[in-house]
Amino acid sequence: MLLKQTNGVLFLRCNCGNEYNHSLKTGQRLKFKTEFNQFQNIPANPCPNCGAVEVFNMNIEDEELNLEDIDEINMPLKEVNQRHYVLEIIRDLKL
Repeated sequence: MLLKQTNGVLFLRCNCGNEYNHSLKTGQRLKFKTEFNQFQNIPANPCPNCGAVEVFNMNIEDEELNLEDIDEINMPLKEVNQRHYVLEIIRDLKL
């Protein structure tokens, strides 16, 4: 799970409970795959504890969720926060 994102450094918590960082590459940009009409997802480094790899969907909709929407779909706050950080990454890597 993506806990936060600061200056290209992703702070992650693995399902095994281990927390670790992943740094995006300097100058990294999203790659658009025309055959799928989507941007390529970004994998993080493997968890140093268990080897699991988190992959971030770079194709989520860039729309703001208001409090009524969040309540209506019963989205947990940690998911709302993760979505916010992934959208920041998408915006940064599309520039």
